[in-house]
Amino acid sequence: MRMRQEPGSFFRARASNEVRVLPEPTRTLDEDGFASSEGQTRRRAARNEQPIGLLRYHDAARDYLPGLQRSSGRAGPGAPRSLELPAALDPATARAMIEQASRRHDWARETVGWRTAELDTTLAPGSLVSLPGQPGHWRVREWEWLEGGVELALERILPEGAARVPSLAADPGQIPPPRDRLASPTSLVAFELPLDAASTSTRSARPFAAVSGPDAGWRGAALYADRGDGDLHPLGSASRNRALLGMLAGEALPAASPLLLDRTSQPIVTLIDPAMQLIPASIAQLAQGANRALVGNEMIQFADAQPLGDGRWRIGRLLRGLGGTEEAIRAHLPDENFVLLDGAITPLDAATLGSAANRRVLAQGPADPQMVSAPLALDGVTLRPLSPVHPHSEIQGDASLLCRWTRRARGAWDWADGIDVPLVEESESYIVTYGPLDAPLHAWTTEQPAIAIPAATLAAIMAEAPGLALQVRQRGTHALSHPLRLGVIG
Repeated sequence: MRMRQEPGSFFRARASNEVRVLPEPTRTLDEDGFASSEGQTRRRAARNEQPIGLLRYHDAARDYLPGLQRSSGRAGPGAPRSLELPAALDPATARAMIEQASRRHDWARETVGWRTAELDTTLAPGSLVSLPGQPGHWRVREWEWLEGGVELALERILPEGAARVPSLAADPGQIPPPRDRLASPTSLVAFELPLDAASTSTRSARPFAAVSGPDAGWRGAALYADRGDGDLHPLGSASRNRALLGMLAGEALPAASPLLLDRTSQPIVTLIDPAMQLIPASIAQLAQGANRALVGNEMIQFADAQPLGDGRWRIGRLLRGLGGTEEAIRAHLPDENFVLLDGAITPLDAATLGSAANRRVLAQGPADPQMVSAPLALDGVTLRPLSPVHPHSEIQGDASLLCRWTRRARGAWDWADGIDVPLVEESESYIVTYGPLDAPLHAWTTEQPAIAIPAATLAAIMAEAPGLALQVRQRGTHALSHPLRLGVIG
């Protein structure tokens, strides 16, 4: 039968506080025994290359953050062994504990093997004993009953003088207390985005909310949908990562061509938090989608971002009218919203938001006494077909008018030579109108990107109402595209 006391770090269970005096060692004829034929052995182990020297704990003087105390003595080579104590201590107590543990570990290097013929059931691992004729006290670490007697493995314990740790200085260290930040109000911009080529569904809108605050004290917000009837429908919580929001300062963004890099326009953006940053991008990075932003109802990309101080940035080298938003290029107003379209914007559930024309998104955070409300910018852009491009009109030999155009498709933003764009809609169909869009004088439908107006019809139009515009719109599954002007008759 064998019992063993595993060595602990700070405390060891004792069978009794009484120090028992062991009987004389028992001799045997077996030279290979536990304690040789004399019944006893004594050894002193070499100093450990990694002695116990560090105590890690939770420091009550440092707001219960992790603390560290070292034992005294000369530092040896290598890193000392550390003890992990999941307890809240003051620095002085922690220093005394690691000092005692270090000394106890050092004294325990001296061990004794002792054989006795007496069977004492009260003697167990953890008991304190003394050896006849030898100074010092010992702790029973192992106890084994064999044929030749009871064999004890003993380790030296601290003498009474060494166990008393002197008062040692213990510094908890300093901790800069975190600055209390007041919760800040919520800023909100809601919008739809054009169909993404990676989207799995072409039949669902892509609404988003850009939610942020003027400083790092913003703690997020709950989002709701108002479908136009005043009832609130939960949309979940906004991302705790603040969206990068701002506003165009001064005049409205001037018009420019969506086909060329706009090197002339250099609008100034004032971000809601001066600590926010805009990062310049190369033309190659723009081609990979960097620095997409929403200005009013127009999607742009910017290559240049120059800081002007106080959260003001001058952006330049713009790509305009991205994602089929070229209709908004000439419709800008002063002080429009600026939103960086990165991973910090929050996607919204289109079904919960509904499809009413007067739907709104609302947000409320801890510092908002009332809900913040925003209409949906770019409403319908996901499902609306793109307007046709490249108009061409000519009079034929029979005096008829032949008009042609090129179809575009939602989500197909890369033009590949020799390959027609995919047909995202259920069918290809166009409406050609003459006169005002809301009340045209004449209208035709065609399933081809071309139409021929007979000479007689053309003559009747010029006699009835000359000088009006001929326009074409693609008829999609869910909506009509913006019109493309084919020309003026008359």
